[in-house]
Amino acid sequence: MEQEELVAIVIQTGIQDIENAKKQAGDLAWEHATGVAHSSGMSLGSEEFETLFRELSLNYEEQTKYIKFFIMTAMMTVRDLLENNCMALPNNGSKISEDQVLELVSQAARCIMSSYMWLSSSKKIWPTNDDMEEVVEVPFYFDKNDIISEEEEQDEFYL
Repeated sequence: MEQEELVAIVIQTGIQDIENAKKQAGDLAWEHATGVAHSSGMSLGSEEFETLFRELSLNYEEQTKYIKFFIMTAMMTVRDLLENNCMALPNNGSKISEDQVLELVSQAARCIMSSYMWLSSSKKIWPTNDDMEEVVEVPFYFDKNDIISEEEEQDEFYL
């Protein structure tokens, strides 16, 4: 694509309330710890869970020192996904405003940033390849009206 066909939208971010960021980090630590507990059969009232939650809370709070780096890296990831057509903004065939771009990119970057924090905060409890199932899977959920099912695809093929 020619350079003159591009519109540059510069998105800036900063930390306005570090205490709020630390509270959100604590919420992420709780979600993370309860997720680990449910997947491993650990009781939420056990000493093992309390130790896990305490350790994750400290790790997440430590990660708040790096929020600007995480969000910048997340925005760069979103940009790469958009530029490589791996992801698209929902414009429904019409132009969207810069404010909409800002909101959508920021929302995607916050999700990715949370993943970075989850990943870096849990390094001490990462399972090895041998600890995990042979094949890993992650469910993705979409509105059933937006996806053509395999049965519908086969029906179209035979029409």
